[in-house]
Amino acid sequence: KNKKYIWTQDCQAAFETLKHSLVSAPILVFPDFDEPFVLSVDASDYAIGYVLGQLNPNTKLEHVVAYGGRSLNKNEQKWHINEKEGLALKEGIKHFNPYLATHKFTVYTDNITVRWIDTIKNIQGRLGRWALELQGYDFEIMHRPGKKNNADALSRREYEKIGPENFPQNEIEQTVAAMSNKKYEIITFDYKGDDEQQPNILTITDTGNEDDETLENIDPEQFKKRKTFRHLQRHCPDFVEIFSYKLEGQVPQERQKARQLDAKAFHYEIDNGILYHFFNARSRSLPKGQNMVKQLAIPRTLRKEVLEAFHDNIVGCHQGEERTYEAVRQRYYWPNMYTDIKTYIKTV
Repeated sequence: KNKKYIWTQDCQAAFETLKHSLVSAPILVFPDFDEPFVLSVDASDYAIGYVLGQLNPNTKLEHVVAYGGRSLNKNEQKWHINEKEGLALKEGIKHFNPYLATHKFTVYTDNITVRWIDTIKNIQGRLGRWALELQGYDFEIMHRPGKKNNADALSRREYEKIGPENFPQNEIEQTVAAMSNKKYEIITFDYKGDDEQQPNILTITDTGNEDDETLENIDPEQFKKRKTFRHLQRHCPDFVEIFSYKLEGQVPQERQKARQLDAKAFHYEIDNGILYHFFNARSRSLPKGQNMVKQLAIPRTLRKEVLEAFHDNIVGCHQGEERTYEAVRQRYYWPNMYTDIKTYIKTV
């Protein structure tokens, strides 16, 4: 203790041998889908780790199939330890989904709260949302002390941080500029959104930049600048449940309704207190990963204003319901939007 340790070549050689052993047979094995899997998870203040393994039916020894883990971002580092351990559980199962989706498995953790995550009633917050996400898996959670948990070391190592800060600014600017100047043909099939009547049509919409100036008066930024916009969104009956679920983790008591809300909320995001909806634009020209459209969620009190702007101004030119609908949904969203547009056009 308190003595300077000298790292020699022998020390380095022993360390390299140990690393090689951890990623080689007999410690590391190929998965056997006829045998049950074991998942060990753990979390520390700055990282999470998870190890997928299997018991040898003959020796009863546990062997590693794969290792995994990542660092926690700044927000996650502020979470309670129970939430960090719950995140390790969720991330571990999702990471090894191809192995675990159709097989019963055992999870080992040193956290008591996470051990009972699948049995606690009326669980709220992040743990409640994650419990809903994991209901489709068949697993049992067991306690294993940290010093005997294979994932303990993985939750204490440093991981390379992956995020926007890792990309050179000039590359980001070039990519954004290229996407802004490029014109695509959006091919929209018969999907019209949630619970909507869907005529069998095929519409092609040019999303070029020629009308940018005429669209300024209906730009989403104009809505977001209004002082009352966040309040109107937050208290709109169509979005109240989404806000409660996303911000507070509140879910309905009925399991079926809770699952429906979880699936619905997947298509929403709250950014700086403002709610957005996402949909996939089906296109032959858009590269994969660039076809996700971010729509501003419009509360009921502002929908007529949007319809008037799009249908009655130069861009709308009193076009039909299909063209108006395509123009609106490139920027905005609300439930039953297609039906509302159709009704509005028939009455003006």
